[in-house]
Amino acid sequence: MLGTNQTAYYTIETYATEPNGIRYDSIGIDIFNTLEQLALHTKMDFFTSAFACSPATNYDLLADMSITSTQDYNDNYPAGRDLKEIMSIREGYRLEGSDIPTYLSNAELKEGNLFLTFEFPPSQTRTHDITITYRLFDGREFKVFVPGLKIIG
Repeated sequence: MLGTNQTAYYTIETYATEPNGIRYDSIGIDIFNTLEQLALHTKMDFFTSAFACSPATNYDLLADMSITSTQDYNDNYPAGRDLKEIMSIREGYRLEGSDIPTYLSNAELKEGNLFLTFEFPPSQTRTHDITITYRLFDGREFKVFVPGLKIIG
């Protein structure tokens, strides 16, 4: 529903640190990507106007994405290990997500939401500081930091 934090499948609320934490399957990390586009407008005396825009839309391509925590998620995913193998990604708030490696195989960084969710619970309740890093094919990196996320099973 436009203008609200309600969707057909989720109720989106801003996370506030809670003493008991939040269940792994109730966490969704919402990242909104914005695009900056440049179009060249040229006016000449014998034309009304001419526009140069090649290609019309040029999306950056994601080479990789990593998601790390300052805490152990479980024995197989200690602090600092990439968590993308145990998370799903959705464009917008779609009900069906895909695993991140599959998503990355054809990922154009378009404007809009990327919604990340955990697939299974951690072995213990811990407070995680999560870092999400985008790596583009041209070498640029962008980071998002999510502090103080207390995750319970």
